[in-house]
Amino acid sequence: MKCPKCHSESPPDTKFCSNCGTQLIPLNDKPKEEPLSLTETLQTPVLELAIGSTFAERYVIIEELGRGGMGSVYKVLDKELGEKVALKLLKPEIAADERMIERFRNELKFARKITHKNVCRMYDLSKEKRTPFITMEYVSGEDLKTSLRRMGLLSVAKTTYIAKQVCDGLAEAHKLGVIHRDLKPQNIMIDKQGNAHIMDFGIARSVKAKGVTTSGMMIGTPDYMSPEQVEGKDVDHRADIYAMGVILYEMVTGNTPFQGETAVSIALAHTREKPRDPREINSQIPYELSRMILKCMEKNRDYRYQKIEELYQELDRLEQTVPTTDRVIHISKPSTAKTLVKKPRLKKVLIPVFVVLALIIIGVAAWRFTPLSEMIGGPTVSPPAAKADDYLKQANQSLTEKKYPEAHAQFKKALEAEPNNLDAQFGLANSLKEQGKLKEAIPEYEKAIALNEKDPRSYGQLGLIYEKKQDLAKALDNYQKYLTFAPQGPESNTVNQKVKDLEAQLRPEPAEPKKQIVARKQEQRETKPQPKEKAEPTPSPEEKRKADVSAILDRGVSAFNNGDYDGCINRMQEVLRINARNTSAQYFLAEARKKKSEQAKEQEIETRLRLGQDAYQRGDYQESLKQADEVLKLDPRNASALSLLDRAEKRQKEKNTEQQIRDGLSKAQQAFRAENYEECIALANRVLSLDRENAQAKEYLNLANEKIAESQINALVNLYVQSVNSGKLLNFYESNCSSQCYLDIKKETEFLINLFSNFQSSASNIDIRFKGTDQAEASFSNTISGTNKAGVRQELIKGIYRWDLRKQENSWKIIGIEYTPRG
Repeated sequence: MKCPKCHSESPPDTKFCSNCGTQLIPLNDKPKEEPLSLTETLQTPVLELAIGSTFAERYVIIEELGRGGMGSVYKVLDKELGEKVALKLLKPEIAADERMIERFRNELKFARKITHKNVCRMYDLSKEKRTPFITMEYVSGEDLKTSLRRMGLLSVAKTTYIAKQVCDGLAEAHKLGVIHRDLKPQNIMIDKQGNAHIMDFGIARSVKAKGVTTSGMMIGTPDYMSPEQVEGKDVDHRADIYAMGVILYEMVTGNTPFQGETAVSIALAHTREKPRDPREINSQIPYELSRMILKCMEKNRDYRYQKIEELYQELDRLEQTVPTTDRVIHISKPSTAKTLVKKPRLKKVLIPVFVVLALIIIGVAAWRFTPLSEMIGGPTVSPPAAKADDYLKQANQSLTEKKYPEAHAQFKKALEAEPNNLDAQFGLANSLKEQGKLKEAIPEYEKAIALNEKDPRSYGQLGLIYEKKQDLAKALDNYQKYLTFAPQGPESNTVNQKVKDLEAQLRPEPAEPKKQIVARKQEQRETKPQPKEKAEPTPSPEEKRKADVSAILDRGVSAFNNGDYDGCINRMQEVLRINARNTSAQYFLAEARKKKSEQAKEQEIETRLRLGQDAYQRGDYQESLKQADEVLKLDPRNASALSLLDRAEKRQKEKNTEQQIRDGLSKAQQAFRAENYEECIALANRVLSLDRENAQAKEYLNLANEKIAESQINALVNLYVQSVNSGKLLNFYESNCSSQCYLDIKKETEFLINLFSNFQSSASNIDIRFKGTDQAEASFSNTISGTNKAGVRQELIKGIYRWDLRKQENSWKIIGIEYTPRG
C-alpha cells in the first residue's frame, strides 16, 4: 500500500506507513459518498464555508446540509434575528451571470409574498465579496426523495396526507400568480412532525433555458417536466399540476413513470409516451387515486385539473375512505446533516453509519411486518393538528354564514383536538358574542389572552363588550391593552378615539362647593328685585356696582362649570379688582387655578402615556420606561403607567440579555482566535448561563476544550521523551498511567532499564483524536536508543506508539499503550 504522504510502499495490512508513520486507510475502507437529495447537479462550488465560521458578518455556519445544481446549502445562525435559517451559496458559474442574478432577484420579490405553513419561506438574495447567496426558512427533516429511498413506495394514507399538504401550499402560490416550475420530491421537505414544506419557489424560472445546456441543466428536472416545458412553450400553473401527478405516481409505485438512458430521452417520453397505469405496478392503489394521477399527467394541459384545488378536493374525499393510522411520515433526524468542526476519522464515521443503518433496517422491518389487522382493523385516528384544522375551516365557514350555534360546536371540537389552539379559542368566544351571550363570552376571551397575551384581538372584543355593558372603566382598560399590541392602522385609530372618548366620560365633573351655593344664594338675595314702586328710583352708584359684580361673578361661575378655567380666572380677577374682599370670587379663583393645574397634569399624563406606548411599539424600551416613570411621579397609582412600566422592564431585560449574549459570543470568538482558550471557555459558559441552548456558545466551548486538551496531551508526549532521556521512564509511567496500565508496562520497562543506560529518545508526527469530552487517542513516531553493558549504543525502539487516554479531573491518564514496530 502506497503512503499518501511520502509515497513509499508498505505491506497491505499495515495501519501506519513504515517510513514516516502516517496512518494508512485501505481503499475499500474509504467512506463512500451518498447521493445528495437536493436539486440536480453541476460541479462543487469553489468557495466552501468552515463550520463555526461567520459568513457576511452575520451568519454563523452550523453545518452543511448538502450540495445541488445551484450550489451548497448550509444551516446557519442569523445573529441579527437570533434564528436558524438555510443559506444557499450559489456556484461561481451562476454567480458570473449578472442577468441570471437579476432574474433571481425579480423572481424572489414574488416568491417572498407566499406565506403558508406548507411553503418554505424565501427571504433574500444578497452578495458577500462577489459571491451571491440566498437565505430561506430552515426546515429540520428530510426531503421526500430521501423518504422514498428509505421507505420504498408509500401507503395510500401516507400519500394522500403528504399530497394534500403540497396541494395546499401550491394553491396559495398560484393565487399570488407564482408558479414553481421545478416541483419534485427533492424540493419537498418533510419535517420531524411529518408535515410537508415546498422549497425553491422562484428559482426554476430564473435559470430558464431552451433544451439542454452544456452543463445538463434544463427547464426543471426531466423526470417531472410537463410536455409543454420540454417543448419550450409558455408555462402556467398546470405544469405544477403535471409534476404533482408524477410525484403521486412515484409515491405509490416507487418509480417515476418514464425511464431512459439520458435526460433528453426521459424528457421526450413525457411528450410522446403514455404512462403505465399505476395499478398495474401496485394493485393496492384505489382506482380513484390511479384516475387522479393519470388526469394530472394528461399531455394536453386542457384535459388536466385546471386548478390545484380540484385535485386537493378529490384527495380529501379519498382520504376519508382509507385508514389513517399510518399516514404521517416520521423523521428521526435530518438525513443531510454532516459532522462538526474537524474532518471525521474513519472509525468515527463508520460506527455511526453502521448504527444508523441497523436502526433503519429494524424500523423498516417493523413497518413491513406489522400485521394487516393492526394497520386497518383499529379505529381511524387522525393527528390532532390535522383534525383541528378541519374543524376550524368548518367553524369559520359557519361563522361567515352566521350559523353561530354550529360554529360554536365546531370550535369546541377543534379545541378538544388541540387544546392550545389560539384561533379556535378566539373563534369560540366570537361565536358566543355573536349570539348575544356576552357573559359567557368574557371568560372565553380571557382564555384566549392566557394562550397569547400579545394577541390584540381579544382585548378589542372585550372592550366592545364592556362598553356595551356600560362598564366604561373595564372597556377603557381593554382598549388600552389593545393599542399596546395592535399594529398601526385604521382599526387602531378607531380604538384610539374610543380611548379618548372614554377618558373624557370618566373624568369627574366638578361638584358645586358649599361656599359657591351660599355665595349664589347671597347674590340672589342681594339682586332680588324689589316690588315696583309707583315711581322706580334711579339706582345709586353703589347699587350699580353691586349689579355689575353680580353679573361678572355669574359669568365666571358659568365658565367654571363649563370647564373654562381661564375664563373663570379672568372674571374672578375682574370682580376682585372691583371688590377685593368678595369671598365668592376668592374661592372660585383658587378653585379655577387648582383645576387648571390638574387639567394640565392630566394632559401631561396622557401625552407621556402616549409617548411611552409609541416607544414600546418601536422597541425603544428605555424611552418607554422614562415616560412611565414621569407619569408615576405625577400619579403614583396610575394603572396604565404601572402596566407599561412592568412590560417595558421585562422587554428591556430581554433586550439586555440578548445584547449580553451577542457581546459574550463576540468576545469568545476573539479569545479563541487569540488562543486564549481559558477565557473563551469562561465567556462561553457565561453565555450558556443566559441561554442554555445557544449552539454557538456550545461550539466555542467544545473547540476551546479540545484545544486545551491537545496542548495537555502534547505536553504529556514531551514529558515522556524527557523522562526517557533522563532515565526516569518508570517514574513517568507510574505518575501518568492508570494502575492497570502501569502494572502491564512495568516489567518490560524494568527489563529495558537493567540492560541499557544513557537513553536518547525523540517523538514526531503526533496525531491526537478525541472520542468524546473525556477520552482521546494519541499516536506518534518514537525512536529510542541506549548503551548496553559493553558500551555499544543500539537503536532499541523505532515505530509507532498509540496511547489510549482518559481525562481525570484536569489531567489525562494513559489507560492503554500499543506499539507497532517499523521495519
